[in-house]
Amino acid sequence: MATASAAPSANTGNDSNKPIIAAILSFFIPGLGMWYIKSSHALMYFVVWIVLWVVVGVLSMFLCGIPSVIGLAYSIVSAFDTYKEAMGMPNDRILKDIIK
Repeated sequence: MATASAAPSANTGNDSNKPIIAAILSFFIPGLGMWYIKSSHALMYFVVWIVLWVVVGVLSMFLCGIPSVIGLAYSIVSAFDTYKEAMGMPNDRILKDIIK
């Protein structure tokens, strides 16, 4: 009598942590988490981040503190969008309609 045992998948653990790792990467450098999950939107998130920080740098000369909140908000939105896409819900992204 032979018993069949299911061998654990090699990806167990890695796939469950992938959305979290991607979100953390995108929080610190928007676009990096998208690149990590091999999304076609990675470059767009990164370019918007660079442009945003240039604008924030210019605005910070005139407005104290407000531009840094804008940059932080973009990092949070980028992390959230990356997490959603990594979970297989790309239509739920916040920036879906803004960045195409």
